[in-house]
Amino acid sequence: MVEPYGQSPNAQAPEWPRIANTPGLTRETLTEWLTEAHNYPEQMDFYLEADEVELLVDYMMTLRRDDYHPPYQ
Repeated sequence: MVEPYGQSPNAQAPEWPRIANTPGLTRETLTEWLTEAHNYPEQMDFYLEADEVELLVDYMMTLRRDDYHPPYQ
């Protein structure tokens, strides 16, 4: 299960809401990015099927907020 503010095993990984609220991000740009495996860091050596990408994009888009402010580091 993925939690909106859960901790990644990779301390350098951004939180999902931060990704989802990236200025200019759209369903199309996120789908394209997730479909292109060469966009992933080397330690993320995996491939997402089209239906998996669609489910992930659907979830990520629920995290978008008009009033989003990134947490302070």
